[in-house]
Amino acid sequence: MKLVQSGWAIPYFIYPNAVSATDEGAWEYDSLNFVQDAAVKAREKNLGVWPYIHDVLIPMELRFLIRREPPLKYCADLKNMLLYPPQQYYKVLIENRLFF
Repeated sequence: MKLVQSGWAIPYFIYPNAVSATDEGAWEYDSLNFVQDAAVKAREKNLGVWPYIHDVLIPMELRFLIRREPPLKYCADLKNMLLYPPQQYYKVLIENRLFF
């Protein structure tokens, strides 16, 4: 968490690890929201890697290149509640991405 707060790590949320079910069957996003807020604050303050985020490959993009495979996971935009096909993940802000 400290790495996200200081801007040296970016969130990478994958379903179902990022959410938890309540006894009533609803979904909770508590830990996800906590990390999301920390990433937004770090980005707004230009901490760590954030000033260079458009000039570097994030880890998942590096894996695409090394494996020579396109993205396979669908990407949900948690803020706008939209679902994007795997090749359009980049349209969602990093802190709002939830992969399936």
